Amino acid sequence: MPPVFTERQERAITLLHHASAALNREPCTAADIEEAVDHATQALRLADNDNGIKSVANIILGGCHENQDKWNLAYYEYKAAREQCEARWTNELEQTFQYCLCKVFPRE
Repeated sequence: MPPVFTERQERAITLLHHASAALNREPCTAADIEEAVDHATQALRLADNDNGIKSVANIILGGCHENQDKWNLAYYEYKAAREQCEARWTNELEQTFQYCLCKVFPRE
């Protein structure tokens, strides 16, 4: 039996697909990144208690903030995503998170 989603969850998932599509345009422009940020932020607001949707939205937002050189925001987006989906956190995501950590809190 397929999972049953609420209307809010379905809208959030649709917004995440739109955010991903905006980031996959070639070439990806600043306007595309802003569009992805808008869609992912709206999805995050609609996620309610769905940690899967929240984590995907936070990962998309983290990537957008990296592209904008907003390392502090990227770090906290990835940190939130890691807390929400710890069981599915990959080595690649951990490396990205650690890179942002070094950018935000450089060693002296």
